[in-house]
Amino acid sequence: MIECTTTPNGLHPPPSASGGPSDSYFTPHDTTTSEPLTTPYFTAPRSPLLQHQDFFNAIQTRYTTPFAETRKAPVAPAPRFQPSGTTLIPFTTAQVHELLQLQNQNQNQHLLLIDTRSFVHYSHLHVKGAINVSIPNTILKRPSFTLEKVLEVIVSESHRQAWAGWPHATHIVLYDQASDLPESNTAIAYLAAKFRLADFQGKLGYLKGGLNAFHHTYPSRCTTSSSPSSSSSPLSPSASATTHAPPLATAAATRQKKPVMHLGALPPAPITPGLMAGPFTAPMASHNPFFSNIRQNMELSHGSIKERFPVRPPPQYHAGDAQIPDWLHHTLTADGPRKLAEMYESIERAEQKRLQSVMSHHSNTTACQDHPLSIVAGIEMGALNRYTNIWPFEYTRVKLQGSRYMNASYIEYTDCDPAVVGEEIPNLRTLDEQRRMSKRLYRRYISTQGPLPATFADFWSMVWEQNARVIVMLTKEEEMNRIKCHRYWPTTGSPMQFGPLRVSLQSETVESLSGRDEDQMVIRSFVCQHENGQQRTVHHLQYHGWMDFGVPDDPKGTLKLIHKANALQPAEAGPMIVHCSAGCGRAGAFCTIDTVLFRLQNNPYHHDVLYQTVSKFREQRVSMVQTLRQFVFCYEAVLWWMCFNQDIYHRGG
Repeated sequence: MIECTTTPNGLHPPPSASGGPSDSYFTPHDTTTSEPLTTPYFTAPRSPLLQHQDFFNAIQTRYTTPFAETRKAPVAPAPRFQPSGTTLIPFTTAQVHELLQLQNQNQNQHLLLIDTRSFVHYSHLHVKGAINVSIPNTILKRPSFTLEKVLEVIVSESHRQAWAGWPHATHIVLYDQASDLPESNTAIAYLAAKFRLADFQGKLGYLKGGLNAFHHTYPSRCTTSSSPSSSSSPLSPSASATTHAPPLATAAATRQKKPVMHLGALPPAPITPGLMAGPFTAPMASHNPFFSNIRQNMELSHGSIKERFPVRPPPQYHAGDAQIPDWLHHTLTADGPRKLAEMYESIERAEQKRLQSVMSHHSNTTACQDHPLSIVAGIEMGALNRYTNIWPFEYTRVKLQGSRYMNASYIEYTDCDPAVVGEEIPNLRTLDEQRRMSKRLYRRYISTQGPLPATFADFWSMVWEQNARVIVMLTKEEEMNRIKCHRYWPTTGSPMQFGPLRVSLQSETVESLSGRDEDQMVIRSFVCQHENGQQRTVHHLQYHGWMDFGVPDDPKGTLKLIHKANALQPAEAGPMIVHCSAGCGRAGAFCTIDTVLFRLQNNPYHHDVLYQTVSKFREQRVSMVQTLRQFVFCYEAVLWWMCFNQDIYHRGG
């Protein structure tokens, strides 16, 4: 194999690892539903790293079903909060201002003012004396995540001290950006429920209108800070100097000015006993403000993966019926689920260390573009990200003409030996260089998020600039009452104009891939016409049979989708564009299965090429093949393909 430092560490899992979490989570920016044809604009965030809203959708059951014999006592159901005048008091801006004045005058008032927004929002602008508590909602709503657990994850020491004094507070007031009445699935609601459950005796409420209203009325009582751990205590009159920074709603309008990103100003925090360090865990002090934005920090903090998923063979499958390689046969043994969990955890640990290394680098230098895995572009252009912790790496990021930003990554397997995970600045070659060094060429993709309304034009510009002829969409527009992707394509008779590009729907058909109603593929053909007179046909395949965080009932539909996509892909075309909602989980699984099948058609391979492929893709985009269940499903798909295509597989050998 040609040597080049390009693939992740750990092509072979550690000999002894135990299981751990499988499902992953993302941080969506909105949970609002809408009509399919008129999906709203407000799922796009206004600033990078917004509050983690239902980010950890699939993690909730991870540790509630341990595979050890010991069982924990059942926990009480999560407290439910219903906003009302009797459970949560709506404090006006004037009332909060008066409480702050009384607090400063030490008139037997103890106000705990809690800012529930993201750390970046808090740093941009907050009420003087407020402490920042930014925790994903799906973690907050867990009954086991008590007020004591909240204390463990607060970054600033002064904020931790203020939080610890909540039983002595006369008033606790929570606020977000602009809520007149907090919904039941917000951080305000979940924290309020925990205070009530802990029998808080004081007055508990929220700031009506949020920070926007307070800043409008009392701008001198608001401030910015690069660190919440200043020398002054919360609610101290010696807070940092007042600033008249613009409201966050206008932050996106100023993003054309490219700031220098330096995370060194962000505060360190101690590693608490509740956060278990894994074998690849790097010191976290330099990048703790982004701790929960590294997915594995939260998922693996409870220890190794405990879930187990077996590979499901085809019906009537019997060992020996089909000749399959040993590496795939081992997954079908009784010990297969444990081995798969160990392999997946080694991939997760490698990515965790990789991201921690990047964060550490960014915290110590302003020269961020010299790091091939830099994520600065994604952080700076957060308003164009569908999720707050899915950032493209710099060296694989798709760069549009005119330097416009897209949350999209080039994905391609190449024949390269593993790089050392954790190098301060890895010597990663560009994919073009890797391709020239590789023994052979493999499938090429662009993995991207489901387009937001603000990125429709950029998405179609990418289609045109990259000469893409096939788009694979692995999500519905809405799943489980949540917007997963906005409709970015035209309908019949209603072409859409995106700058110099006019996109028209030419045809649309629905194809059933199995006997199940939901296992369908919508095949669309678009005509893209540039104002310079050039015209191209682009095929769009939307698969309905794969829900977020899950897997299909069997791989047949996925294999048919892959076959159809490759049949429509011209040899001279650019990369195939693949997206789900975040452009990582389902998109990563699709790219993995397709690449592995392509590799097996030409070489039988005696080592685990699937593990190798996922490890490679993880170095090109975060969270590719996002969950353990999706990882196992990739093996299932390869097994099913081998069982029904023995002639193709052996011909490749």
